[in-house]
Amino acid sequence: MRPFGNFFASFMILIIFGYLGSSGILGQTEASAKESITYWSLLTEFKKGNYSYVANRSRQEIIAQTCDAIDERFILIYISSASDLKEMDSTLETCYSDKKVKNAIFYNAIYLVLERLIVAGNDSNAEKWGFRFRKDGTTSSRYAEGLYLYAIYFYQNQRWRDSLFVLQLAEQANPQQSLVSRIQKLKTTLTSKISGATP
Repeated sequence: MRPFGNFFASFMILIIFGYLGSSGILGQTEASAKESITYWSLLTEFKKGNYSYVANRSRQEIIAQTCDAIDERFILIYISSASDLKEMDSTLETCYSDKKVKNAIFYNAIYLVLERLIVAGNDSNAEKWGFRFRKDGTTSSRYAEGLYLYAIYFYQNQRWRDSLFVLQLAEQANPQQSLVSRIQKLKTTLTSKISGATP
């Protein structure tokens, strides 16, 4: 069963391939190909729409390996296919707490976590992962966009000043031009609300 429909599934496939390409994983050597058999088989199942199987199998891979050694691609595909957000949070919490090296791919995965939690209205976990992303996720290729999402979370909860603070960080994070206009629009709205709330 598709957790978010055809468009979302196709979008997630593009995101996964984009992350792999940008990190050089698609250009792996023959020596590393054996390590990727399970991952590539999961990606094939993901494209077939077998999300429950992919979520369960990728979670097993995450749990079976020490978090320092985990291939972050399993985390990406797990987040993209899991339907149980509570289980997803607990699984990633363990990995986040144990993992000593958190690279760009790991924080790209955290960006996806944040996106899913905000869409689902899971406020407490969205704030937790948003804070971690803001603090440590500067290596992510989606850092500015993640900060914008975090600002949206605060906006949805009418925490105008917190939202403006994070939005200003997003402005300083070299956002793509397509994001700049959205940042400015939200900034204007927030400035108006803050001014209206000031005695």
